[in-house]
Amino acid sequence: RCACTYGELDHFGFARLLQEASLGPGHSFVDVGSGLGKLVVAAACVTPDEVPCYGVEISPFRHQTAQEGLQGLQSMGSITRREAARVQLLLGNCGDEQSNGVPSQLLEATHLILTMRRSTKAVNQLCKALQAYGPLPNGRLRTLWSVTKHIKMRKGMYFKRRFMIDGFELPQQLGPDDQLRGGKVTQKMVLHEYILDF
Repeated sequence: RCACTYGELDHFGFARLLQEASLGPGHSFVDVGSGLGKLVVAAACVTPDEVPCYGVEISPFRHQTAQEGLQGLQSMGSITRREAARVQLLLGNCGDEQSNGVPSQLLEATHLILTMRRSTKAVNQLCKALQAYGPLPNGRLRTLWSVTKHIKMRKGMYFKRRFMIDGFELPQQLGPDDQLRGGKVTQKMVLHEYILDF
């Protein structure tokens, strides 16, 4: 069964996704629509030290809450100083019509995950900004994962695969294939993977 709305990705499934992607020197990771920063922290914990991990969030409240949460995780010893130093949480509007609202870390990233529930227009504006920025200086291609949303294709964009990953939804109505774990319903979520050659 597929979740038709975005909930939250399971950290274990997300960690497997990053390990399969073999991120290393010369790579960087960005969670677009990072919310409370959970995936950014998870990425910093499972990728090599050379991989910077960014989160971009449009909401000042969620951005501030994520910053406080990161400090709390470090003070509790849940993440190391080294891992916390690799997490950079940015406030920005990735759907801005002018690319000056899109943080440069996002435009220069090799691996991006779109977890934002915003309009298709925002996703299209982001792809337009990436295309306008052009190829990465090191000749690497970008990998773009989109949670539940199929992205309109454009020149230099290639659909690689559609697959399922574990996720959570808050329990509203349990379906026959749902399982309750930690007060949340586990469900499979759809990810679309694209390669960007621009």
